[in-house]
Amino acid sequence: MHERFPSVMAIGAGLLMQVAAIANPVSRGQAEVAATSFCQAILGPSGFSYWEFEGKARQRMKPLLSKRLLAHLDNLHACFRDWASHQAPNSTDKPPGVDCCVFSASADWSPTSFALQKSNALPDGRRRVTIEYRFDSAYEQARWHVAVYIVKEEQRYVVDDFEGGLDDPESDRWFVVGDDPQCKQGKWVGPY
Repeated sequence: MHERFPSVMAIGAGLLMQVAAIANPVSRGQAEVAATSFCQAILGPSGFSYWEFEGKARQRMKPLLSKRLLAHLDNLHACFRDWASHQAPNSTDKPPGVDCCVFSASADWSPTSFALQKSNALPDGRRRVTIEYRFDSAYEQARWHVAVYIVKEEQRYVVDDFEGGLDDPESDRWFVVGDDPQCKQGKWVGPY
């Protein structure tokens, strides 16, 4: 009987959190401020890969991310480091997660500017903000779209999820929090 009780409590707590989020949804203005702060933190050469999510990069992003999203990034970072620890000393294999950039959703460009596009309230109380990233240089220009999901956590508004690949439905989603089948609790469980 005791084995079932914690799961009932966990379900009840989860439902209470959902009801609280719905009763206190994130407003458009709050979401736009949080999304703007997030985008300003990742502009230009300050982007980072999963591999580099430590030190100054982690400190810079921590106040802008939900605890859940931060834990997910920490798990992936630990998982990829675990993968590297199992490689031969002179391995030339490219580590997973080394490509830049986690929050730019592009292997080719880091955004040099951005523009908030639209903001939609979600049934769970979060708000999805679509953003146009822009890369401008003397030689090339690019535009692409991402989305951030804003939630209220401990009296602050933070990014709870990130979604890339919005311009091409056929492309991979660069980052939507979910379980990576090759990472479990900070350990690499996929093939080496």
